[in-house]
Amino acid sequence: MSGQTHTLGFAARDDAMTWLILLRESPDNADLARAHRAWLAKDEGNARAWCDLCDTWAVLGAVAPPAPLVAASPKRRPLPLMIALAATVVLAVFLGPEYWRRAQADYWTGTGETQMIALADGSQMTLGAQTAVQVTLTDARREIYLMGGSAYFEVAPDPARPFSVHADGVAATAIGTAFEVTEVAGTNSVAVAEGVVAISGEDLDAEAPPMAAGDWMRRADTGVMARGTGDPSMVASWRNGLLLVEDQPVSDVTSRLARHSGGHILLVGVGSDRHVTGVFNLAQPDDALETLAQSLGVAFRKVGPLRILSSY
Repeated sequence: MSGQTHTLGFAARDDAMTWLILLRESPDNADLARAHRAWLAKDEGNARAWCDLCDTWAVLGAVAPPAPLVAASPKRRPLPLMIALAATVVLAVFLGPEYWRRAQADYWTGTGETQMIALADGSQMTLGAQTAVQVTLTDARREIYLMGGSAYFEVAPDPARPFSVHADGVAATAIGTAFEVTEVAGTNSVAVAEGVVAISGEDLDAEAPPMAAGDWMRRADTGVMARGTGDPSMVASWRNGLLLVEDQPVSDVTSRLARHSGGHILLVGVGSDRHVTGVFNLAQPDDALETLAQSLGVAFRKVGPLRILSSY
């Protein structure tokens, strides 16, 4: 199951599912009920998504939570369409995009799994949890395509064949060095443990200086770039079972923790752009989420395969 973080506001149907879970779990929470009524009144699409979801729940034989609907309920969908919607929800939760990536990947890892791989050129590649890569090694080039997740590379020197790792428009190229490349939740990052790495790609300055040991670069899904320097010994700390983050968006942190906990992590009433600094034990991802929730001043709860951080 892919590690994903959903935040209220991205899509009305995702929002409706989140409200259903919360209201079924806390049917007597007056503050939550008021927030739900405000969400329904905010946009006609919200009300329609809520009614569709309640219809689907009825088809599945479940009882929707006692929550107010709008006075003018949208026209009910035909039965086949309601069943199709239910199937879509199930597929979205249980057959995430990682299955499509795995079908195309040369190597991949599952939830909470890491894997060390010796490449034919003498380099070593370590994959973090829920990571997928394609590998192309020829007499002329060495190319790795990171399809998602985190990977650490210890590159065998070969000046005639630079070693390049591509991740969503960013390329990190080295001759002989050790570095990490991550692509999680639309954010790309590169961190260097040893040697020198050249960076190129979309939104990057063509004159950007090479990265040395300890240097890191992060590009958010908005295109905003950040660079800095840290302790090179802490690069790819997930290899030792730790997630070290410094001033990173909470949505990035939860997305990385979800690759170890499995399931989905929902942020409800928690700004996805709030920043977090801390050290989290990847061997106990639920404990890590509890610690994260406490630091944010919000509640953490589990509902089946879902983990929810909520301000309600």
